[in-house]
Amino acid sequence: MPRMVVMMKPDGSLSPGMMNFAMTPARNPMMMVQMMLIGLLRMFDEFRRHAAAIVYETQKSHNNHIVNYADALYFTVTALTTTGFGDITLPGTVGRLITVVIMIFGVTLFLNLAKALLAPAKVRFPCPICGLQRHDSDAVHCKACGTVLNIPDEGSD
Repeated sequence: MPRMVVMMKPDGSLSPGMMNFAMTPARNPMMMVQMMLIGLLRMFDEFRRHAAAIVYETQKSHNNHIVNYADALYFTVTALTTTGFGDITLPGTVGRLITVVIMIFGVTLFLNLAKALLAPAKVRFPCPICGLQRHDSDAVHCKACGTVLNIPDEGSD
């Protein structure tokens, strides 16, 4: 998503005509979290549909528990959410591999969801020139005055 530059007056207020840009994701952390959650839910829905179709097509002929698409969808969702009731299983090597892929994707999805909710969108690091406190974690320059920032991170010693 492209970032928008918001022009501010020296007193910190927005210049006229720039008020419409005030609520961009870069300026509103809650909107950014909502957009990440919507993206994760879309990714979940897309994977769920494809995985359920794969389960149905590979299992309908020889698995008595998968008789329609709803059964395949039920299995996919229980495996994806790592609930795994065990009432429907996919036999054979192909069935186990499909199940493993679905479970790995489910765990990855929930780890990304936790990261989106718990990771701070901005870090506190005061700019030595203008005093702006909150910056993107990967910022090189201050957005307000352009001063080069040396924000410490976990990867550098």
